Amino acid sequence: MQTIPFTFEDEMIEAIGKGELDVALVTPATISYYYLLHKDSPVTLVRDYESMPELRWEVAVGMSKADDALVAAVNTALNRMLVGRLTR
Repeated sequence: MQTIPFTFEDEMIEAIGKGELDVALVTPATISYYYLLHKDSPVTLVRDYESMPELRWEVAVGMSKADDALVAAVNTALNRMLVGRLTR
């Protein structure tokens, strides 16, 4: 298998969208954001990584002086990003 090194996930997903790559391993948050910007993209999220714990990513957000409503909103956005369903 031929591999190509990339520095950033957004570069990988852009290359897939352009047909320069067949596959890339990126976080669900990255592909969710890509879908937000490219609504008609033929790029497909394949959730096969779930069966391989070593390929899972942890996502966290640090906030200073956040109230309960902001924490809840950020948690909701993170959950949507992690399932590839961020719409705004």
